[in-house]
Amino acid sequence: MKKVLLVYDDYNQLTLTETYLKKIGFDTVGISNESKINDQLLSFNPDIVIANGQTKQVTSQSVGQKLKENHKFHGKVILVLPKDLKLSPAEMIKLKMDTTLSMPVDPVKLVMAVSKLCDLDANVMVEKLKKAQFGDPKIAELMRASFSSMTAPEKSQIGKYDRFIDKTIDTKSTTLQRTKVKDKLADMKKDWNFKYLQQVDDLKRQFANALFKKDKR
Repeated sequence: MKKVLLVYDDYNQLTLTETYLKKIGFDTVGISNESKINDQLLSFNPDIVIANGQTKQVTSQSVGQKLKENHKFHGKVILVLPKDLKLSPAEMIKLKMDTTLSMPVDPVKLVMAVSKLCDLDANVMVEKLKKAQFGDPKIAELMRASFSSMTAPEKSQIGKYDRFIDKTIDTKSTTLQRTKVKDKLADMKKDWNFKYLQQVDDLKRQFANALFKKDKR
């Protein structure tokens, strides 16, 4: 089950988004203050962080910057930004983001974006979202608003999501490329002394055992 951390300034949007993501199978945690991000990265260890806000409590750009500076977080990031916001290249390079969505958040596009970044079938996940609306009036209202805001070409693609996903998500903007990471790791390992590293690990374990060994005297 993929883990999604929501960082939203609007509590109602936060709880509703958390609800429909959970209903379609994501393990989801929501916070309404970006100061708690580092704690959640350690305890929850999300696969994806979605930031949506323009207030003192949560600013999407600020969240993107914090995640960029946190070198231990290797997950994906979706930033929800105002439609009229134009970021300069100098501003963008300071942010960790794999894709952006416009305010207000469209649940269908959000689910498709999350599915794409998690290597899940977007068709299947959107179908789950459609089914979830029948048991929850709030989700049904979101879905109606989502489809009514789509253009005719977008609506015609609801049965064929691939082209719509490609329009929505720029996969080239991902911060890490698996093949490059593997190649770099393989190159690094050429100079590793595995025998020495094993000796170091053995010494660490011996030290830890001696440190925590109870005195039987």
